[in-house]
Amino acid sequence: MDFLMGGYSAELSLARLDEDDGSIEVVASVETPENASFLAYVRQFSVVYATVESGYGNGESGKIAAYRVGKGSLVPMGTVESCGAGPCHIDVDAQARLLTAANYGGESFVAIRLNEDGELGEQVACGRHEGSSVMESRQGEPHPHATTFSPDRRFLYVCDLGTDKVMRYSTESLAAGRVEGEVAAESKPGSGPRHLDFSPDGRFAYLVTELASTVVAYACTPEDGSLSEIQVVSMLPDGFDGESWAAEVQVHPNGDFVYASNRGHDTIAVFRRDGSNGKLDRTGYFDVIGRTPRHFQIDPSGSWCLVANQQSDQVASFRIDPKSGNGTWSGKSVQAQAPSCAVFCVPE
Repeated sequence: MDFLMGGYSAELSLARLDEDDGSIEVVASVETPENASFLAYVRQFSVVYATVESGYGNGESGKIAAYRVGKGSLVPMGTVESCGAGPCHIDVDAQARLLTAANYGGESFVAIRLNEDGELGEQVACGRHEGSSVMESRQGEPHPHATTFSPDRRFLYVCDLGTDKVMRYSTESLAAGRVEGEVAAESKPGSGPRHLDFSPDGRFAYLVTELASTVVAYACTPEDGSLSEIQVVSMLPDGFDGESWAAEVQVHPNGDFVYASNRGHDTIAVFRRDGSNGKLDRTGYFDVIGRTPRHFQIDPSGSWCLVANQQSDQVASFRIDPKSGNGTWSGKSVQAQAPSCAVFCVPE
């Protein structure tokens, strides 16, 4: 099973996971303009889109780059500007017509049209946030950290760590060049919304807050895209007093579990999910066998999890138990420079 690795280096790699023993082999690499810190793979195009996370402090925009994924190859397809510094997250809508990216250092997010063959097209919208929150060192200005489409593609949600808000935008409006946002949710002051994921049926959404290390569960109303908070749960063990920052969140493909990564505690927290009311019950953790799990992804079958451990320079593979949801290290990992993203590219 193939996957892609990017990170804080000028390299993007195509690798292969052996589903028998979890071993990993790098099969191709390509030089990137700069940090390929976050990736999104679109199967219908066989294209991976990468943030070029740059522009901090020099007034320049970062970029989005595209690469055609072949059998053992990565072919550059060009870049476009991201309308702000430090693009750190990408999403593509369910119909693969629109790509969006969050610019952490640019107080903005961008919407870019995708051409029929997957090439990056024109920039159709650039939205800028305003405001701040209570943690002066991290929240003195807006910091959009993720753009996430609803499963029905009707809405785009932008998590803003700097303002403690999740903003909601109409996908149709963005595609037409109109940036008309509303506050979908406000988290506790100082919590720092980072990433968001939806249940497979789209009825519930789960927000990970970087600064408070919590998962916030919301009921989602598909008609208007509104989010109603139903629960806040800690990602850390009771009594933990060390330093830790939350990073990624993902709902298991079968909807039974939610996972969230702790950088500092260096674990993946596992929550059992009640599909009827969306609430979570923390059932345990698995050690990531490394430091600073900035990103992880579970494959579409729900059997394997890849964890990108940024500060220990490796991506490790874990087998997922279908009953408990827990992950067990395969004993295998691959070296990579400051990896910050690993995404599966399973063909149609």
